[in-house]
Amino acid sequence: AYIYENPTSVPRVVLIRGDRVRPNTPGQIAGLEPLPDLDWRSRALIGLAPSTAESHPKGPSDAGTVRIETSSSGMLRASVAPEVPGWLVFHVPAYPGWTASVDGEARPLVPANGLFQAVAVRPGDRDVTFSFDVLYSMLPSGAGGRP
Repeated sequence: AYIYENPTSVPRVVLIRGDRVRPNTPGQIAGLEPLPDLDWRSRALIGLAPSTAESHPKGPSDAGTVRIETSSSGMLRASVAPEVPGWLVFHVPAYPGWTASVDGEARPLVPANGLFQAVAVRPGDRDVTFSFDVLYSMLPSGAGGRP
């Protein structure tokens, strides 16, 4: 028997400080440009334009804590305690039908690291849920339903 380890793998969700993000480029999102060589455990590419990757004053060196409470193929709920404003990166491919809520309020998902998705989080104890709606994912683009 062999046991393999991938030393470059990252957790399913990662909390990234707001001052450690850069914007994605459209080419990175489309897979036409390579991603930069970053430590994906502490840095991220978020959104499509600089205005979506807010810069925050330097604060504690740690982003905060994340604990996965519940996880299944179509849902993940995590307890998050950011030290400063930041982003919770969800390492599941971005696909129509995924939604996010923070403390029970719907929040927009933005592109992260070219292929994945993220949601903004404010400091404090937060409950973040990512959910997948199979029926919504099958609707043609622009066919009503949730935005």
